[in-house]
Amino acid sequence: MNSNTNYPDELTFEELIYSMASIVKWFRKHLVPIIVACLICSALSVLWAVRKPETYTATLSFMLNDDNNPQVSNIGNILGQFGIPITSGKYNVDKLLEISKSRRILESTLFQKKIVDDKEDLLANHFINIYDLASNWSSQDGRLDNFKFSEKDPEEFGDYENFALKRLNALIMGSANNRSEALFTTDYGKTDYIMTFSTRCLSEELAIEFTNEIYDQISQFYVQNATEKNQSIYNLIKQRRDSLADAVQNTTYDIASLKDKSQGTFRRTNNVDIANLEGQLIGLETAFQEVEKSLNAADIALKNSTPLIKDLDRPIAPIAPNRPSTLKYGLLGITLGFILYVLFLNAYRIIQLSRTSL
Repeated sequence: MNSNTNYPDELTFEELIYSMASIVKWFRKHLVPIIVACLICSALSVLWAVRKPETYTATLSFMLNDDNNPQVSNIGNILGQFGIPITSGKYNVDKLLEISKSRRILESTLFQKKIVDDKEDLLANHFINIYDLASNWSSQDGRLDNFKFSEKDPEEFGDYENFALKRLNALIMGSANNRSEALFTTDYGKTDYIMTFSTRCLSEELAIEFTNEIYDQISQFYVQNATEKNQSIYNLIKQRRDSLADAVQNTTYDIASLKDKSQGTFRRTNNVDIANLEGQLIGLETAFQEVEKSLNAADIALKNSTPLIKDLDRPIAPIAPNRPSTLKYGLLGITLGFILYVLFLNAYRIIQLSRTSL
Protein backbone atom coordinates (compact mmCIF):
# COMPACT_ATOMS: atom_id res chain seq x y z
CA MET A 1 0.00 0.00 0.00
CA ASN A 2 1.43 3.38 -1.01
CA SER A 3 1.63 5.80 1.94
CA ASN A 4 2.56 8.77 -0.26
CA THR A 5 -0.90 9.19 -1.75
CA ASN A 6 -1.55 12.83 -2.71
CA TYR A 7 -4.92 14.43 -1.86
CA PRO A 8 -6.04 17.32 -4.06
CA ASP A 9 -7.38 19.35 -1.09
CA GLU A 10 -4.31 18.82 1.08
CA LEU A 11 -2.28 21.95 1.92
CA THR A 12 1.42 21.32 1.48
CA PHE A 13 4.11 22.98 3.54
CA GLU A 14 5.31 24.86 0.48
CA GLU A 15 1.82 26.25 -0.11
CA LEU A 16 1.54 27.27 3.54
CA ILE A 17 4.80 29.19 3.36
CA TYR A 18 3.68 30.84 0.13
CA SER A 19 0.35 31.89 1.68
CA MET A 20 2.03 33.37 4.74
CA ALA A 21 4.45 35.25 2.53
CA SER A 22 1.54 36.63 0.52
CA ILE A 23 -0.18 37.84 3.70
CA VAL A 24 3.01 39.49 4.93
CA LYS A 25 3.50 41.11 1.54
CA TRP A 26 -0.08 42.40 1.58
CA PHE A 27 0.36 43.87 5.06
CA ARG A 28 3.65 45.54 4.06
CA LYS A 29 1.97 47.05 1.02
CA HIS A 30 -1.02 48.41 2.97
CA LEU A 31 0.70 49.05 6.29
CA VAL A 32 0.54 52.83 6.18
CA PRO A 33 -3.16 53.16 5.25
CA ILE A 34 -4.05 50.47 7.79
CA ILE A 35 -2.23 52.35 10.54
CA VAL A 36 -3.90 55.61 9.51
CA ALA A 37 -7.38 54.03 9.50
CA CYS A 38 -6.79 52.37 12.88
CA LEU A 39 -5.43 55.55 14.44
CA ILE A 40 -8.36 57.64 13.19
CA CYS A 41 -10.99 55.17 14.43
CA SER A 42 -9.16 54.67 17.72
CA ALA A 43 -8.88 58.42 18.31
CA LEU A 44 -12.58 58.90 17.54
CA SER A 45 -13.53 56.03 19.89
CA VAL A 46 -11.41 57.38 22.72
CA LEU A 47 -12.79 60.89 22.17
CA TRP A 48 -16.34 59.52 22.31
CA ALA A 49 -15.54 57.65 25.54
CA VAL A 50 -14.01 60.74 27.14
CA ARG A 51 -16.97 62.94 26.19
CA LYS A 52 -19.49 60.39 27.43
CA PRO A 53 -21.11 61.68 30.67
CA GLU A 54 -20.34 59.91 33.92
CA THR A 55 -23.08 57.88 35.53
CA TYR A 56 -23.63 56.62 39.06
CA THR A 57 -25.03 53.22 39.99
CA ALA A 58 -26.86 52.95 43.32
CA THR A 59 -27.32 49.33 44.45
CA LEU A 60 -29.54 48.07 47.26
CA SER A 61 -29.46 44.44 48.43
CA PHE A 62 -32.21 42.71 50.39
CA MET A 63 -33.56 39.31 51.31
CA LEU A 64 -37.01 37.73 51.21
CA ASN A 65 -38.30 35.04 53.52
CA ASP A 66 -41.63 33.93 52.06
CA ASP A 67 -42.66 30.26 51.94
CA ASN A 68 -46.40 30.83 51.73
CA ASN A 69 -47.07 29.64 48.20
CA PRO A 70 -49.23 26.53 48.80
CA GLN A 71 -49.01 25.22 45.25
CA VAL A 72 -45.22 25.27 45.17
CA SER A 73 -45.06 23.90 48.72
CA ASN A 74 -47.34 20.97 47.83
CA ILE A 75 -45.26 20.15 44.75
CA GLY A 76 -42.13 20.38 46.88
CA ASN A 77 -43.58 17.93 49.41
CA ILE A 78 -44.46 15.43 46.68
CA LEU A 79 -41.08 15.67 44.96
CA GLY A 80 -39.35 15.53 48.34
CA GLN A 81 -40.74 12.04 48.88
CA PHE A 82 -38.81 10.94 45.79
CA GLY A 83 -35.61 12.61 46.94
CA ILE A 84 -35.98 15.61 44.61
CA PRO A 85 -35.70 18.83 46.65
CA ILE A 86 -37.54 21.92 45.48
CA THR A 87 -37.91 25.30 47.12
CA SER A 88 -40.42 28.06 46.60
CA GLY A 89 -37.66 30.65 47.04
CA LYS A 90 -36.97 31.14 43.35
CA TYR A 91 -40.69 31.37 42.57
CA ASN A 92 -41.23 34.14 45.14
CA VAL A 93 -38.04 35.98 44.14
CA ASP A 94 -38.97 36.00 40.45
CA LYS A 95 -42.47 37.13 41.37
CA LEU A 96 -41.25 40.03 43.51
CA LEU A 97 -38.68 41.21 40.96
CA GLU A 98 -41.25 41.15 38.15
CA ILE A 99 -43.71 43.15 40.26
CA SER A 100 -40.98 45.72 40.95
CA LYS A 101 -40.81 46.46 37.19
CA SER A 102 -44.53 47.06 36.87
CA ARG A 103 -45.90 50.47 35.94
CA ARG A 104 -47.96 50.57 39.13
CA ILE A 105 -44.90 50.37 41.36
CA LEU A 106 -43.01 52.85 39.17
CA GLU A 107 -45.85 55.37 39.34
CA SER A 108 -46.12 55.16 43.12
CA THR A 109 -42.35 55.68 43.28
CA LEU A 110 -42.09 58.55 40.80
CA PHE A 111 -44.77 60.60 42.54
CA GLN A 112 -42.97 60.75 45.87
CA LYS A 113 -41.27 64.00 46.82
CA LYS A 114 -37.52 63.88 47.40
CA ILE A 115 -34.70 66.40 47.72
CA VAL A 116 -32.17 66.21 44.87
CA ASP A 117 -29.54 68.90 44.31
CA ASP A 118 -31.04 70.93 47.19
CA LYS A 119 -34.44 71.04 45.45
CA GLU A 120 -37.53 69.22 46.68
CA ASP A 121 -39.73 67.89 43.90
CA LEU A 122 -41.38 64.75 42.60
CA LEU A 123 -38.92 62.06 41.53
CA ALA A 124 -40.57 62.13 38.10
CA ASN A 125 -39.72 65.82 37.70
CA HIS A 126 -36.14 65.23 38.86
CA PHE A 127 -35.71 62.71 36.03
CA ILE A 128 -37.21 65.18 33.55
CA ASN A 129 -34.81 67.92 34.68
CA ILE A 130 -31.61 65.88 34.80
CA TYR A 131 -32.18 64.14 31.45
CA ASP A 132 -33.66 67.26 29.80
CA LEU A 133 -36.61 65.19 28.65
CA ALA A 134 -39.03 68.09 28.16
CA SER A 135 -36.83 69.52 25.39
CA ASN A 136 -36.81 66.18 23.58
CA TRP A 137 -40.56 65.78 23.96
CA SER A 138 -41.23 69.31 22.73
CA SER A 139 -39.74 68.35 19.36
CA GLN A 140 -42.73 66.02 18.95
CA ASP A 141 -45.25 68.39 20.48
CA GLY A 142 -44.42 72.01 21.30
CA ARG A 143 -46.95 72.03 24.13
CA LEU A 144 -44.69 69.67 26.10
CA ASP A 145 -41.96 72.30 26.37
CA ASN A 146 -41.06 72.88 30.05
CA PHE A 147 -43.45 70.09 31.03
CA LYS A 148 -43.70 69.20 34.73
CA PHE A 149 -45.89 66.78 36.63
CA SER A 150 -48.30 68.22 39.16
CA GLU A 151 -49.27 66.53 42.41
CA LYS A 152 -52.74 65.51 41.29
CA ASP A 153 -53.96 61.92 41.24
CA PRO A 154 -52.43 59.94 38.32
CA GLU A 155 -55.91 58.60 37.54
CA GLU A 156 -56.85 62.17 36.58
CA PHE A 157 -53.98 62.53 34.10
CA GLY A 158 -54.67 63.67 30.56
CA ASP A 159 -52.97 62.69 27.32
CA TYR A 160 -49.84 64.78 27.96
CA GLU A 161 -49.23 63.38 31.43
CA ASN A 162 -49.79 59.82 30.19
CA PHE A 163 -47.40 60.43 27.28
CA ALA A 164 -44.70 61.68 29.65
CA LEU A 165 -45.34 58.81 32.06
CA LYS A 166 -44.92 56.21 29.31
CA ARG A 167 -41.68 57.82 28.16
CA LEU A 168 -40.35 57.79 31.72
CA ASN A 169 -41.33 54.15 32.03
CA ALA A 170 -39.42 53.32 28.83
CA LEU A 171 -36.36 55.24 30.05
CA ILE A 172 -36.24 53.78 33.55
CA MET A 173 -37.59 50.24 33.05
CA GLY A 174 -36.88 49.67 29.36
CA SER A 175 -39.22 47.56 27.25
CA ALA A 176 -40.50 44.13 28.23
CA ASN A 177 -38.40 42.56 25.46
CA ASN A 178 -35.25 44.60 25.97
CA ARG A 179 -34.15 45.88 29.37
CA SER A 180 -30.45 46.14 28.53
CA GLU A 181 -30.60 49.95 28.30
CA ALA A 182 -32.90 50.40 31.30
CA LEU A 183 -31.76 52.66 34.12
CA PHE A 184 -33.27 50.32 36.72
CA THR A 185 -32.21 46.67 36.83
CA THR A 186 -32.76 43.75 39.21
CA ASP A 187 -30.83 40.59 39.95
CA TYR A 188 -30.51 37.83 42.56
CA GLY A 189 -28.02 35.22 43.69
CA LYS A 190 -28.60 31.83 42.12
CA THR A 191 -27.97 29.98 45.40
CA ASP A 192 -28.71 32.41 48.24
CA TYR A 193 -31.52 34.39 46.49
CA ILE A 194 -30.17 37.68 47.83
CA MET A 195 -31.79 40.27 45.56
CA THR A 196 -30.43 43.59 44.35
CA PHE A 197 -32.00 46.75 42.94
CA SER A 198 -29.65 48.93 40.87
CA THR A 199 -30.29 52.34 39.36
CA ARG A 200 -27.84 53.87 36.90
CA CYS A 201 -28.30 57.62 36.65
CA LEU A 202 -26.56 60.86 35.72
CA SER A 203 -27.20 62.12 39.25
CA GLU A 204 -25.78 60.38 42.30
CA GLU A 205 -28.50 61.72 44.62
CA LEU A 206 -31.30 60.78 42.25
CA ALA A 207 -29.94 57.23 41.85
CA ILE A 208 -29.85 56.77 45.65
CA GLU A 209 -33.28 58.32 46.31
CA PHE A 210 -35.00 56.39 43.54
CA THR A 211 -33.48 53.03 44.54
CA ASN A 212 -34.43 53.45 48.19
CA GLU A 213 -37.96 54.62 47.36
CA ILE A 214 -38.76 51.83 44.88
CA TYR A 215 -37.59 49.29 47.46
CA ASP A 216 -39.91 50.83 50.07
CA GLN A 217 -42.82 50.79 47.61
CA ILE A 218 -42.35 47.18 46.50
CA SER A 219 -41.84 45.86 50.04
CA GLN A 220 -45.01 47.61 51.25
CA PHE A 221 -47.02 46.41 48.24
CA TYR A 222 -45.78 42.82 48.43
CA VAL A 223 -46.44 42.46 52.16
CA GLN A 224 -49.87 44.07 51.88
CA ASN A 225 -50.97 41.74 49.08
CA ALA A 226 -49.49 38.63 50.70
CA THR A 227 -51.42 39.26 53.94
CA GLU A 228 -54.59 40.80 52.49
CA LYS A 229 -56.81 37.71 52.98
CA ASN A 230 -55.60 36.91 56.50
CA GLN A 231 -55.75 40.59 57.43
CA SER A 232 -59.42 40.76 56.37
CA ILE A 233 -60.25 37.69 58.48
CA TYR A 234 -58.38 39.16 61.45
CA ASN A 235 -60.24 42.47 61.12
CA LEU A 236 -63.64 40.76 60.99
CA ILE A 237 -62.92 38.67 64.09
CA LYS A 238 -61.54 41.70 65.89
CA GLN A 239 -64.71 43.68 65.13
CA ARG A 240 -66.79 40.81 66.53
CA ARG A 241 -64.56 40.65 69.61
CA ASP A 242 -64.87 44.40 70.20
CA SER A 243 -68.66 44.33 69.84
CA LEU A 244 -68.90 41.44 72.33
CA ALA A 245 -66.61 43.31 74.73
CA ASP A 246 -68.94 46.34 74.54
CA ALA A 247 -71.95 44.10 75.10
CA VAL A 248 -70.33 42.49 78.17
CA GLN A 249 -69.46 45.91 79.57
CA ASN A 250 -72.97 47.30 78.97
CA THR A 251 -74.67 44.22 80.47
CA THR A 252 -72.43 44.35 83.52
CA TYR A 253 -73.32 48.03 83.95
CA ASP A 254 -77.04 47.27 83.63
CA ILE A 255 -76.81 44.53 86.30
CA ALA A 256 -75.00 46.86 88.69
CA SER A 257 -77.52 49.60 88.01
CA LEU A 258 -80.48 47.31 88.75
CA LYS A 259 -78.84 46.06 91.95
CA ASP A 260 -78.36 49.65 93.10
CA LYS A 261 -82.03 50.39 92.45
CA SER A 262 -83.10 47.21 94.26
CA GLN A 263 -81.39 48.09 97.55
CA GLY A 264 -83.97 48.62 100.28
CA THR A 265 -86.82 47.27 98.13
CA PHE A 266 -88.47 43.86 97.86
CA ARG A 267 -89.60 44.03 94.19
CA ARG A 268 -89.34 40.59 92.68
CA THR A 269 -89.38 42.00 89.14
CA ASN A 270 -85.99 43.56 89.74
CA ASN A 271 -84.61 40.21 90.87
CA VAL A 272 -85.98 38.55 87.73
CA ASP A 273 -84.44 41.22 85.50
CA ILE A 274 -81.12 40.83 87.30
CA ALA A 275 -81.21 37.05 86.86
CA ASN A 276 -81.99 37.41 83.14
CA LEU A 277 -79.14 39.87 82.65
CA GLU A 278 -76.74 37.68 84.55
CA GLY A 279 -77.70 34.75 82.27
CA GLN A 280 -77.08 36.96 79.22
CA LEU A 281 -73.77 38.03 80.72
CA ILE A 282 -72.62 34.41 81.08
CA GLY A 283 -73.50 33.75 77.43
CA LEU A 284 -71.75 36.91 76.28
CA GLU A 285 -68.61 36.13 78.29
CA THR A 286 -68.53 32.57 76.89
CA ALA A 287 -68.90 33.91 73.34
CA PHE A 288 -66.24 36.54 74.03
CA GLN A 289 -63.76 33.88 75.19
CA GLU A 290 -64.37 31.80 72.06
CA VAL A 291 -63.96 34.81 69.79
CA GLU A 292 -60.80 35.77 71.70
CA LYS A 293 -59.36 32.32 70.95
CA SER A 294 -60.28 32.72 67.28
CA LEU A 295 -58.66 36.16 67.25
CA ASN A 296 -55.42 34.76 68.67
CA ALA A 297 -55.44 32.01 66.01
CA ALA A 298 -56.08 34.63 63.29
CA ASP A 299 -53.24 36.76 64.65
CA ILE A 300 -50.85 33.78 64.46
CA ALA A 301 -52.01 33.01 60.89
CA LEU A 302 -51.51 36.65 59.92
CA LYS A 303 -47.99 36.74 61.34
CA ASN A 304 -47.10 33.43 59.65
CA SER A 305 -48.36 34.68 56.30
CA THR A 306 -46.47 37.96 56.51
CA PRO A 307 -43.33 37.71 54.32
CA LEU A 308 -40.13 39.09 55.77
CA ILE A 309 -38.47 41.58 53.41
CA LYS A 310 -35.31 42.94 54.96
CA ASP A 311 -32.89 45.37 53.37
CA LEU A 312 -29.25 44.42 53.84
CA ASP A 313 -27.22 47.26 52.31
CA ARG A 314 -28.77 50.51 51.18
CA PRO A 315 -26.83 52.78 48.81
CA ILE A 316 -25.03 55.70 50.42
CA ALA A 317 -22.91 58.54 49.05
CA PRO A 318 -20.32 58.87 47.74
CA ILE A 319 -20.67 56.50 44.78
CA ALA A 320 -17.75 55.99 42.44
CA PRO A 321 -18.70 57.26 38.95
CA ASN A 322 -18.86 54.86 36.02
CA ARG A 323 -16.21 56.01 33.54
CA PRO A 324 -15.82 54.36 30.12
CA SER A 325 -12.47 52.59 29.69
CA THR A 326 -10.36 54.54 27.18
CA LEU A 327 -8.16 51.47 26.66
CA LYS A 328 -11.16 49.32 25.80
CA TYR A 329 -12.58 51.85 23.36
CA GLY A 330 -9.11 52.46 21.89
CA LEU A 331 -8.69 48.76 21.10
CA LEU A 332 -12.21 48.61 19.70
CA GLY A 333 -11.37 51.58 17.49
CA ILE A 334 -8.25 49.85 16.17
CA THR A 335 -10.26 46.73 15.33
CA LEU A 336 -12.99 48.79 13.70
CA GLY A 337 -10.42 50.77 11.68
CA PHE A 338 -8.87 47.58 10.29
CA ILE A 339 -12.28 46.11 9.38
CA LEU A 340 -13.41 49.32 7.70
CA TYR A 341 -10.20 49.53 5.66
CA VAL A 342 -10.57 45.94 4.43
CA LEU A 343 -14.20 46.54 3.52
CA PHE A 344 -13.27 49.74 1.71
CA LEU A 345 -10.48 47.97 -0.19
CA ASN A 346 -12.78 45.13 -1.26
CA ALA A 347 -15.50 47.55 -2.31
CA TYR A 348 -12.96 49.53 -4.34
CA ARG A 349 -11.77 46.37 -6.11
CA ILE A 350 -15.33 45.31 -6.90
CA ILE A 351 -16.03 48.73 -8.42
CA GLN A 352 -12.83 48.53 -10.50
CA LEU A 353 -13.71 45.04 -11.77
CA SER A 354 -17.22 46.13 -12.69
CA ARG A 355 -15.81 49.07 -14.68
CA THR A 356 -13.29 46.90 -16.58
CA SER A 357 -15.98 44.34 -17.41
CA LEU A 358 -18.08 47.08 -18.98
